[in-house]
Amino acid sequence: MDNKLNGNEFEQNSNEWHNAEVPNDSQNPTGSYDAMLNSTLYNPEVADFEQMNINSKKILSRIGLAMSIMAAAILLSQVIISNIIAIAVPNVQETDWYIWALTAVSMYGFGLPVIYLLTRKLPNSPKKPVKKLKIHQFIIVLFISVAAMYLTNLISVFLNLILTIIKGKDILNPALDAIFHGNFILTFLYAAIGAPIVEELIFRKILLDKVRRFGDIPAILITGIAFGLFHMNIAQMFYATVLGFIFAYVTIRTNTIRYAVLLHILINAFGSTIVPFIVRNGNRF
Repeated sequence: MDNKLNGNEFEQNSNEWHNAEVPNDSQNPTGSYDAMLNSTLYNPEVADFEQMNINSKKILSRIGLAMSIMAAAILLSQVIISNIIAIAVPNVQETDWYIWALTAVSMYGFGLPVIYLLTRKLPNSPKKPVKKLKIHQFIIVLFISVAAMYLTNLISVFLNLILTIIKGKDILNPALDAIFHGNFILTFLYAAIGAPIVEELIFRKILLDKVRRFGDIPAILITGIAFGLFHMNIAQMFYATVLGFIFAYVTIRTNTIRYAVLLHILINAFGSTIVPFIVRNGNRF
């Protein structure tokens, strides 16, 4: 077989190679060769991943800012309202319902609306079908929550003791004082009913819906830590964080906040009304 090419065959093959390698504008109707070369260098997977990272940072930054503004709004409203009341009706501050009314107004009237307005335009994570939690499963989670709360509370007690020794005086906790010395019915209505519902709406509904897109574990950690920091005192920070982890886990497993709300109500009712009631009335039995 003759492997040699004559002049015409060589010229024809060269032209075919040239035309295939460097197409002219008629062969590339979308633009010039440089434009086509640039388009081949585009990697959609890399671009989409970078865009996703940018969006994730924006969402997390926006959530962090919203949580900070919410906490500031609650504290600022409490300071303003308490100063106004101190001037207008100072005797009200001595009542057993004042601390609960002040906390409720600041949280319901300022905190919840602020976090909702600042995050309502952020995309929610994809919804999943609701799953039922069996009664025995709920009871197990409730006992785990109570045990975790009291175990982690030992950390708070130890830190409070250290700070008391350093400062030379007891660290005051107005909420704790209101629980043990305030009106039983008002304490129950706020601490055992109102606060759990509003807090679950903020942390296991609004916040969790925004961050679950980043994964279940990050969502549990973010919402749990935020829940602990939200209490803004050492006496509650540690056990609130652990409870936040548990409530978030239950919400993610069931895709509904109803069980977290019920757990929160039962735990708050036990810790803020039932136990204090027994302690205050122990000497009567």
